Amino acid sequence: MALITNRHDASKLDTEELAKVAEDILFQPSPLMQTMKAQFWARFQPGPVNDTANLTLPTVQQYVSDPRLKKYWSTPGFKEWFTNQDENRERIEYLWMVGLDTAEQILRDSNAQPNAKVQLLKLLAEVAGKLPKPGKNDEKFADASINNMDAKELKAWLKRRGITSPEILSERESTAPTTPDA
Repeated sequence: MALITNRHDASKLDTEELAKVAEDILFQPSPLMQTMKAQFWARFQPGPVNDTANLTLPTVQQYVSDPRLKKYWSTPGFKEWFTNQDENRERIEYLWMVGLDTAEQILRDSNAQPNAKVQLLKLLAEVAGKLPKPGKNDEKFADASINNMDAKELKAWLKRRGITSPEILSERESTAPTTPDA
């Protein structure tokens, strides 16, 4: 490739040369390469004998039998990409940032549907821990079962505690639902 010395020379570069330069600078794995990497990392067990920092082609070939691996190994950027164990974590972090940017765009968009904005805010609040956990703040009372007692059970409960107030007992009996006799 020729050295670019001025603006006129730059215009002479064709698309193929630019694509080659971009390919040399930015490594983009093919789906087959991604499959090989997934196959390797699913089988490989790092440890004192298997050092991940110094993986070699023969070591990788023990886990990935595809003959194209040898060709790929010499491709600029392949080895660095292939041996990067943190790629998934890094990609997830990157996608999280893209998602947050998208969420912000939606929330700022005056044409976005209000319901979509509300749902998005609920999701973000939940992820950020801004919503109370279900059941966490439910008030609990020691005598909560009293509300479920019928008049007879309530009288017995009050009697065990030494309460014999006729007003309380008559009020409960008058509001108790009546059941037809069978």
